[in-house]
Amino acid sequence: MVTMVILALQLSAPALISTIDTGKLKGEPTQLAWSAEGDKLFLQTSERDGKGMVGNHRFFVMSASEGKPEAVNAPPAWASEYWVWKSNQFAPGSTTFGIDTPKQEERQATAVSTPMGGDLARGGADTTGSGGTSAGDVAARAQQLQKQMIITLRLKGETIGEFVGQQFLPGYTFGWSPRNQMVAYSHSSGRLGVMTEKGDKQQVEGTKNVILPAWSPDGNKIAFLQKAGKHRLTLEHLRPEHQALFDLLEQTKPGKGGEVQLTDALQLLLKREPIHGVVLRAKRHDIGNPVDWLKTNLLFASRDRATWEALRPMLQLLLEGGAEPQG
Repeated sequence: MVTMVILALQLSAPALISTIDTGKLKGEPTQLAWSAEGDKLFLQTSERDGKGMVGNHRFFVMSASEGKPEAVNAPPAWASEYWVWKSNQFAPGSTTFGIDTPKQEERQATAVSTPMGGDLARGGADTTGSGGTSAGDVAARAQQLQKQMIITLRLKGETIGEFVGQQFLPGYTFGWSPRNQMVAYSHSSGRLGVMTEKGDKQQVEGTKNVILPAWSPDGNKIAFLQKAGKHRLTLEHLRPEHQALFDLLEQTKPGKGGEVQLTDALQLLLKREPIHGVVLRAKRHDIGNPVDWLKTNLLFASRDRATWEALRPMLQLLLEGGAEPQG
């Protein structure tokens, strides 16, 4: 039996939502969140003091399709709820797929780097227009020190966040998917990266200086910010292409046996884009109906001596036409 397994991690090219003038917003972005319906985005900006600590927050809400920030007095409840799971140590619903305990150490660091993720996240020039202490000012001051305090975030051996001489901000360099056990993060190269629970990784070409990757609540989009010049940020999003298959399954009519067939959805997907896969030479077990499901369970039960010995008396009794066993 030859089985084809479709690779799950495919990402579309980024699409521009809007260009944001940071000089008008004051401060640097420190939070990006989606509304539950996926039609709005929340943006928080903050200013840093001389020690790299954030404060003096400002809040904005914008359409997810237009990206024009409008000031609000406080974060909406939906933004606070989103940020809890977006910035958590573990993926939603998991107790195993999570970030290692943040490593804090003091070491020599000569590069101008605050939170990792490219020029914007590392500080650089004052793009805030705030007139106060910028991330660049803090980074320049920290550069003069022989030793700096560094906080590093690692997931499955990959560095997904590094804060040099600045306050650690959970969720600043990463964001969990609400399903499918994946994470989007700012790669050390500055590009947007995506990792699955199995450790499969992919970087998005054409992205740079990425911060605040944020997965939409339905898992269909990843929004993020990246530097586009002095006083300018671009708000962009992309689509994990593996979701396209599930969308097509919802549109696929029942086929053989009255079931919605995965192969029919793949045929539709193949008309839109190439499909990449891995050929596995292994026995396949069909569990799409009750009889095959039961056969498969009995087959696997027979491979475990203790389980099979416990089932054998009941199976023999049923085959011999005896009375149905009690309890």
